[in-house]
Amino acid sequence: MASNSSKSQSGKYIIVIIRIIRHYITIQSSLTTGLNFSLFILKDTSKDEGWVKGLNVHTAASSGDMDALIAIAGKNIALLKKKDNNGWNSLHEAVRGGHLEVVKFLIEKGLDKDERTHTGDGGSPLWWAKKTHGVKHPVVQYLESLGAKEIPPKGHDKIKDKD
Repeated sequence: MASNSSKSQSGKYIIVIIRIIRHYITIQSSLTTGLNFSLFILKDTSKDEGWVKGLNVHTAASSGDMDALIAIAGKNIALLKKKDNNGWNSLHEAVRGGHLEVVKFLIEKGLDKDERTHTGDGGSPLWWAKKTHGVKHPVVQYLESLGAKEIPPKGHDKIKDKD
């Protein structure tokens, strides 16, 4: 049986029987026969403040979760530029993950294509893309098409083309 708090939440619910969808809530219920069952429910989170607050911009960027990034940007665009303890922002994470569409989205939202990690001593997004994926990767080609700078972290060299 659903609790009063779940009844008061805004949004539409769609029962998903076969597929487990990315954002789901597991509801367990006991039938009068004592049997337990689980339903997977997809919630329309377009107006759910709690869902957006629970998202992590770095995790969304590193996993290529555009839905989450769009929701985050819609609520507070400044969160896209939030840095972690190592000075990485969502663009660095998207580059390392190799997610071209996310990289494009973040640059369109104003993230600096040349911003370095580690409080300015680390690598630029282009350096990280080359190091992680090689010089022929679509993320590398996109960043180069924008004129991004390949800035290695202190103590490292630029990535050499092995082809």
